[in-house]
Amino acid sequence: MLRAQLEPAYVLNRRPYREDSALVDLLTQQHGLVRLVARGMRRKKQPLGAILQPFAPLLISWQSKSDLGQLQQVEAGNQAFALTGDNTLAGFYLNELLYRLLTPLESAGAVFAHYGAAIAQLAQPTVKLEPVLRQFEHALLDHLGYGLSDTQQLVDDGFYLWEPQQGLVPSEYDSAIKGWHLQCIESSDYADEAVLRAAKILTRQRLEPLLAGRPLQSRQVWLQMKRGKV
Repeated sequence: MLRAQLEPAYVLNRRPYREDSALVDLLTQQHGLVRLVARGMRRKKQPLGAILQPFAPLLISWQSKSDLGQLQQVEAGNQAFALTGDNTLAGFYLNELLYRLLTPLESAGAVFAHYGAAIAQLAQPTVKLEPVLRQFEHALLDHLGYGLSDTQQLVDDGFYLWEPQQGLVPSEYDSAIKGWHLQCIESSDYADEAVLRAAKILTRQRLEPLLAGRPLQSRQVWLQMKRGKV
């Protein structure tokens, strides 16, 4: 049986479970994604609901015999990050990527660190969203085994395509991604708008097989809001 005492964590998602409980997906520092039952969380006067909020650093104690464990204790960690407007939607997008793509109970310490840094940046109202999102996506894809090959071997003015089974391959089409764009992406240098555009295209290509054709709900909400439908 796995046990953890006051492990740093963030809530990624929660949903009702049975009469008065909830299923909670959390990103933890030592165990990656954990799925826990929070018993009695939906009862009136139960403080758990107020504590188990997204974007709030937590300390949790839990135990598990399988992929679904039991939440035993939760404490507030540092002050919660206050996200507003589009930044909130961006935060939920990161959360959805994590609970959709991470393997439960698989260590993901680097992802945990990148997530904390990304949420701290999103708490700044004037931050530019695209670089924050692209940098986090790149770190997550590295963890999942979909990182870029050695970009230092790429030709600066060459063109490359992403193939799911092969990674980056040379291309004769000038509509493909330039080698120097890929080098900037690998080093998290998004100062050039062309690099940001290339990173967005490349990220979607790498995420597509992992999402298995199931759209991201957070992205759908984002698009609907931009179209003024909600």
